[in-house]
Amino acid sequence: MVNSQEYIKQFNHELKILDLEGQELEDHLDLSEFTELEELNCSRNELTSLDISKCPNLKKFDCSYNLFDDLNFLTQLPNPEKLIYLNIEESGAFISLEEKVRLLIPFVNLEKTEEEMVIETLINQLKKNKEYLEQEISNLKEQNFQLEEENEQLKTNHQQFKKELLELQNQIGLTKEEKKKIEKATQELKKILNQNQENNSQLQNDLENEVTGLAQKIAKLAQENNHLANNLENTKTNFSHLQTQLTQKEIRLQELQNQQSSLTTEQIVEKQRLEAELINLKKKLVDLEQEKSLLSEQLVQAEKELAEKQELEVKLKQLKTELISKKNELSSVKKELVEQK
Repeated sequence: MVNSQEYIKQFNHELKILDLEGQELEDHLDLSEFTELEELNCSRNELTSLDISKCPNLKKFDCSYNLFDDLNFLTQLPNPEKLIYLNIEESGAFISLEEKVRLLIPFVNLEKTEEEMVIETLINQLKKNKEYLEQEISNLKEQNFQLEEENEQLKTNHQQFKKELLELQNQIGLTKEEKKKIEKATQELKKILNQNQENNSQLQNDLENEVTGLAQKIAKLAQENNHLANNLENTKTNFSHLQTQLTQKEIRLQELQNQQSSLTTEQIVEKQRLEAELINLKKKLVDLEQEKSLLSEQLVQAEKELAEKQELEVKLKQLKTELISKKNELSSVKKELVEQK
């Protein structure tokens, strides 16, 4: 790894664009002397902290794929309104949805709104979780297949053992008491095999039910997130449209007020109509603000549902542990049969 401060000594402090992507930089990176920076890319390193408090002109910033303890350095930016691009994906720090929204609020001129970035982050996380679960399901199915094969082999061994036992009985002339003991042991082994077979069947059914429920949950979350994204985009469009109308109406009303001494009856009526429309438009803007707040609450709810999905993951891992335990039991029975041969 490379010491961050030693590495940046080679660069002119008056640079406007600084690209440090994938340079294996570690620990703290202090850019206080780079006061002219407009674009900074320090992604794909192992940075744990960052100082950009003396970068008032920063417009584009990418700090993705690092090991940051937190993202509080974003609050150090002197002029957050100048930032038009920000990438914090896989930056190391684990923060809640509400905290991420709070950090992104000052960046009002980003190419994407804070709500859209949060939704995009959620969708990416869901995709990764889905890929992980699909791999886990595939592994469990493979283990179940192996258990079934071993179970069949145990049945075959049991039949062979029984056959050989009868041959031995005929050869050595066992007493009735000895025969009963051997027969009892054989019956016990048969019960164990049958019980294991039933348990495996039940576990397989439980696993299939859990997989089905988990797939439905993932699909539902993806659908709800898409719905939230569409609602936010529509709200943004409506808000912008109403703001434009409000500005136009205010300009026209100001013109009429400036000419109030010479207004005709028709212009007075128009002035009153404009005043009424302004009141109505302001009310609609308030309604849109409330709708925006409601959508933010729905985003928080989406995070809770994501937590529920993680609980389902835990259940899936528990099933995996049970299958492994049953596999070990079957192996023990197999070993006993071999030893009794």
